[in-house]
Amino acid sequence: MSISDTLKAQKYASIAEIAAAQSKLYADKLESAPDYAAQAAASASLAATSATQAESAALTSVSAANSATASALSAANSAEAAGEAAADAIQNYVDQSVRVSGSEAVNPVPLAATRANSVFLWDGASQPSSKLLSEFATLDGTGKIPVSMIPAIALTEPFVVSSQAAMLALNAQVGDIAKRTDLGYSFCLASAPPSTLSNWVQLTDDVLAQLGLSSGATMVGAVDDSSNPTTVQGALNLKTSIASLAASTGATLIGATNNAGTTSTVQSVLNLKIEKTELAANDGERFIGECPTVAALRALEPSYDKQRITLREYTAGSGKGGGQLRAVLSGSSYTDNGVTIFKTPGGAAWVRVNADIINPLMAGAVGTGLTTDDDTVAIQRIQILSGATVDFLGLTYYTTADLDFSGAAKSVFRNGTLKPSSATLNVARVSNAGHIIDGLNIDGTLATGAIGYSVTITATGAQIRNLRISNTGRSAIACSASESLIYRVTTDSCGLLAVSPFVNTFYIIANEGTIVEECRMLRCYNGVYFRTDLTASKTSRNKLINTLMVGDGQTADAGAQGVSSQNNFGLEVTGCYISGFPDNGIDLQQSDYCDISKNHVINCKDGVFIGDRSCKGHKIFDNHFDSCVRGFRFYCVSPELSASFYDIQFTNNTIVSPKTVGIYVWLPNAVDSGQCIISMNTIRMTGSISGASHAIQINNLFNSSVDENKIVGCPQNGIVFTGASTIINARGNSINNSSRGNTNIYDAVYVDTTTSRIFIRDTVSVGGGKAAVNIAGGAGHTVAGTRWGSMGTGGIINNGSSTTLLDNVAI
Repeated sequence: MSISDTLKAQKYASIAEIAAAQSKLYADKLESAPDYAAQAAASASLAATSATQAESAALTSVSAANSATASALSAANSAEAAGEAAADAIQNYVDQSVRVSGSEAVNPVPLAATRANSVFLWDGASQPSSKLLSEFATLDGTGKIPVSMIPAIALTEPFVVSSQAAMLALNAQVGDIAKRTDLGYSFCLASAPPSTLSNWVQLTDDVLAQLGLSSGATMVGAVDDSSNPTTVQGALNLKTSIASLAASTGATLIGATNNAGTTSTVQSVLNLKIEKTELAANDGERFIGECPTVAALRALEPSYDKQRITLREYTAGSGKGGGQLRAVLSGSSYTDNGVTIFKTPGGAAWVRVNADIINPLMAGAVGTGLTTDDDTVAIQRIQILSGATVDFLGLTYYTTADLDFSGAAKSVFRNGTLKPSSATLNVARVSNAGHIIDGLNIDGTLATGAIGYSVTITATGAQIRNLRISNTGRSAIACSASESLIYRVTTDSCGLLAVSPFVNTFYIIANEGTIVEECRMLRCYNGVYFRTDLTASKTSRNKLINTLMVGDGQTADAGAQGVSSQNNFGLEVTGCYISGFPDNGIDLQQSDYCDISKNHVINCKDGVFIGDRSCKGHKIFDNHFDSCVRGFRFYCVSPELSASFYDIQFTNNTIVSPKTVGIYVWLPNAVDSGQCIISMNTIRMTGSISGASHAIQINNLFNSSVDENKIVGCPQNGIVFTGASTIINARGNSINNSSRGNTNIYDAVYVDTTTSRIFIRDTVSVGGGKAAVNIAGGAGHTVAGTRWGSMGTGGIINNGSSTTLLDNVAI
């Protein structure tokens, strides 16, 4: 039995209960008004009939559907009890009159014709009335109320189904409801049969169920993030799921703001971050920010004291001059030097760290050596630094103006090359302190009129060392600073512009204690000039040691010399190799007590020259002179100079192949020329005899000695004494093959008529010459201990007066 049938049965049972109640009411009235017993009986009869109909309907429902519910049985039982109550009432009151309260008036029951097929009842005024049975619903043969008797609005039966197929399979009646759990809303059967989908009408009143579905959010209104109307689902569609957020790409769905305040996503911001492993890599620093240029650095105020910052490059595009700096917030005591310190507008300072050694790139140089890259300003920034060590990094720097390394305290400038332009006069001055120039070369290819290093008088103790200077039109080094050192400097083709006095490769001006050591000077005009003005006090303690200088046939100036000394005291020239100068290898003028030793002088005019102006005390020893015009020349022919020469020692030297005279002492106008020693020298005149003459020629020398010299192969006389020479001790000299090429013409020793008191002792002479000793004149001479062999005319020729001859024997 359907729920609809059960409800109908319940309805009939209710009607039966009402009828029973009415019967009881009528019985009560009969009891109070026995005069209406007949009416009560009639009413009871009607009640009984209704009860019987109710019972019949209930029974019919039971028999029609064996599954009647407890509600239908209860209704039947109620109807039966009502019938029994009505029978009892009729039975109890049939013999009594129907009564009402004493004063009430009750109308007669309706007429029999009216009561036919009707039910007795009381109307709204509590008066008897009747209602036709046709006005009550009756049951059909199946125990159901016919559809024609059911009002338009009736109870319906709900069904719960999960699909359309289940709904169409329902045993439903018109008005039944099918709740669709798959859709979240219901359908009502509008007409039979229920198996036809179009007979079902959708209901929209199950809102909560619909909202509970996965599509429920499409039914709820909302406003999106831009305040535009939408649905909850539409708004949700704009949101991201947890799964999407949890995915590897989830960070692309979350908004963020980057460091610049620009709208972005979390992923975009993360993309700007660096993994720890990347930062820890060997090249991890590439991910750390840098300040692009010095200009940007100067505009950047630090956030805290000792803040660190990395400078990428000095100027944009150079790629050079960067480094680490630290901040000094209170930078009042700092000065912006454009190299290691940079000031900000707020008064802070950025200071380079680990800048014990700086380089020109830190000052903005690029070091390409190209004429398009002028590094002058950059190097001028570093040249004034005090107490700095500047490493030029082995690079070449093109400059267009004079430099001046002028810091107040000693600085070191090293390891690079300066390439000056033609506009440069001094490639670099050195001033104010004893700065060290170490390995900083000069390429003067473009600066044909420049001086290389100009070391000023204020740079006491300066050092120029371990470098190369080439092609400067003027001096490679001009130095007027005392206690200076020029060490292991190589020069090539410097001073060739022939502008005096800068024709000298090294021009050492009025120095005290300057040392030039282990240098190499190639293709020189002049070599080294130690010069002090003739009117000034002599400078002292200068040295030229173990240095090579080669004139290499530079003949633009016939007066070009290897080493020149003017007005020096105690100059030492030792261990040098001097070759190819058109004038003297070593020239000493108005200088005193110089030591010239262990030098090798080749193919110069004079190996060593002393003369013109007064000088004294020189020691010239252990030198080798080869192919010079004269090995040693001691000379004065200018009476107006009133020059004096004495205490000169020329000892233990070797002279090979002199072009004229081996040792030439020619002092006709000297006011004082004595106490000189010329001894233990070897003179080998084995070269061409054209122009060659005497091995040793002495003129106007006083109180001196010419001892133990060895002479081989002189074309003319071995030793000649002329002029006013007097008191000369010539002892132990050995002369072999004098008058070479001129047999029997020249002598081993010749003394002319202007001399006096020449003491010639222990001379050995063999071969070639006319006489071992020829005294042409003069007075007071002594010839003793002479030994000779193979001489043309014999051993001794004496035409002098008061000559002493002792123990002279041929061998």
